[in-house]
Amino acid sequence: MNNRAKKTPLISLSCLVLYFSKYRTGLLFLTLLFSFNTLLSQYTSLDNYSGLWTENTTWVGGVAPPVTNIDANINIYGTVIRQGDLDYAKQTLHVYDTLLIYGNLVLGNLVELIVEPGGVFIVFGDYTSQNKVSVSTFGTFVVLGDLNMLGSSNQGSFENEGVIYIANPVNVFHDGNFTDLACDDPDDYPDNCAYGNMEDLMEDPIFELIAGGGYKINYSPPLDFCEGDSVRLHIRNNADSYEWFLDGITIDGATSFEYYAKQGGDYTAQVIVGNDTFNLSAVAVTVYTTSIIPDSAYSSDSVICSGSPATITLSYGGGSLGDGAVAMWYDDAGLTNPIGSGNDLSITAPSVETTYYVRFEGQCDTTSARSV
Repeated sequence: MNNRAKKTPLISLSCLVLYFSKYRTGLLFLTLLFSFNTLLSQYTSLDNYSGLWTENTTWVGGVAPPVTNIDANINIYGTVIRQGDLDYAKQTLHVYDTLLIYGNLVLGNLVELIVEPGGVFIVFGDYTSQNKVSVSTFGTFVVLGDLNMLGSSNQGSFENEGVIYIANPVNVFHDGNFTDLACDDPDDYPDNCAYGNMEDLMEDPIFELIAGGGYKINYSPPLDFCEGDSVRLHIRNNADSYEWFLDGITIDGATSFEYYAKQGGDYTAQVIVGNDTFNLSAVAVTVYTTSIIPDSAYSSDSVICSGSPATITLSYGGGSLGDGAVAMWYDDAGLTNPIGSGNDLSITAPSVETTYYVRFEGQCDTTSARSV
C-alpha cells in the first residue's frame, strides 16, 4: 500500500517562459520563470481493517479524505463504509476490497472507477456518472438505487468482467461505450441481460453483506495456522453490542468487536445496532496440531549373525503425529541420511553395528529423535 502522498512541487516544462531583457549595455539576459504544480493527493485505507470513510483511523497516515468535491486518487483496502453521500470530482477511485456507500454517489467528469477482482462496490442509493467517466469492474458492482449515465454522446465507458446487480432500470441518457450494460430482458440474467436485478442479488452470497447492514467478520490472515498461534477476527467498531460464537456455541466473555481465535471451527457473531440485530456469516478457522515425540524406538532384532536375519523391522511406540506429520527414520546421528518412513519399517539388515533414529516431521514442527 502507498501512504498518502504529500504535496510536492514539480517543475512543469510546459509552463517554462523565456524572457529576454535588454540592458543599457545591449547584452541579452535570459530569465527563466518557473511555475510549479503539486502532486495529486492520494489516500489509501488500511488493509484488513473495517472502518468509516470519515474516520482518520481508517486511513494510512491518519487523515481521512473529503466527502464532497473529491480531487484525489483513493485506494480502498479492507472495508470502508461511507454513511452518507459521496461527490467525486476528479481522479481515480480504486476498490481492491470493499466499499459500501449508504447514500448517493456522483462521479464527476473524467473520473475513473476500478473494481479489482475480488473487490466489492455497493451503492445503497443512486449512482450518477457525468461526462467521460470510465468504469472497469472485475469484481462485484451493486447499485440499489437508480443508475444514471449522464454526459455527452460517445463519451465515457463501462467495462465489466465481473458481476453487476442493479435494483432499478439503468438510465442511459446518451450514446456511449456501454455494451456491458446491455439488457434485452431484465428477468433473464445473465443470458439476455448484462446485470442482475434485486431477485438475482438475493441469491448471491454477497447479499449477506447487504442484509448484515454492512457488518461482516474481517480477519488478519491466515485463517489456518499451527497450535499456539491465533488469528484476529474483527468487526466494524461502532455497534451497540457484539457476541461471538464457535460452532454455534456462545464464547464466554467474547463481547468485543474483536476476538483472537485459537481453536479451529466456524466463528460467527451477532451485532446489535439500535433496534436491529445482524447475524454475521461464519468464518472457518483451521488449527493444525503439533507432534509429540515418540516414547521409544525398537528393532525386531538387535543381534544379527552371518546375515541372518536378512531384514529387520524398525518400530516406535507412543507419541503422536501432528497434522501432515510422518515418522522419518535415519541411520546417522546427524539425521541427514533418511532410510524410510512410517511405523514397522522393514529394511535390509545392517552388516555393521548401526544406530537408527526416528522423529516426527510435520508442517508445524519437528520433534527430537529416539534411537535404537
